[in-house]
Amino acid sequence: LAFGRPTSFTGNTTVTIDTLTAQDGLTHSLGALTTGSFTLTLQPGANLNLDTPYGLTFAATTLAGNPMTLNVANNGTGLGTVTLGSLSNAAARGLTKTGAGTLLLNAASGTLTSGTAFLVNNGTLQLSASNALGATALAAVTLTPTIGSTTALFDLNGQNQTILSLTLGGATAAASTNATVTTGAGVLTL
Repeated sequence: LAFGRPTSFTGNTTVTIDTLTAQDGLTHSLGALTTGSFTLTLQPGANLNLDTPYGLTFAATTLAGNPMTLNVANNGTGLGTVTLGSLSNAAARGLTKTGAGTLLLNAASGTLTSGTAFLVNNGTLQLSASNALGATALAAVTLTPTIGSTTALFDLNGQNQTILSLTLGGATAAASTNATVTTGAGVLTL
């Protein structure tokens, strides 16, 4: 479903993707998103068939809070995905990604400020457009899996990206975890 309405959340929010009757997973689309300093949790509803993918897509996204946490759950083996359009901010604001699902950035960024932080504690930060994190070295990406036996993944998905810094692990990383970068045919420049 495509609702196309501008969206902002004023506090911690859980969005459940569901239907009236049982069916395979689906993706809902909303308009532009303005973030705050809160947690947005995405989860599958009771009527989505287990092990099917589902998601929530936003258009252009303004990072106004610091940080916004995106907690994306999978649906069994079905991938849960939050997709954000072109990112912009007026100050160094960032995102923290938790949950086993994927945060997909699907457009080149608008105006990002140097030092914009992207922290992946679990799951995947994936690009589907070159320069989704800025056309120059603006973003600091940190992969710090905080739950044992999990992976924090930065996936260029064949796209080109220049970033300010890349940190793997860190003081809060849990034992038996993986911090991984994949590029495909893309180029990561630091």
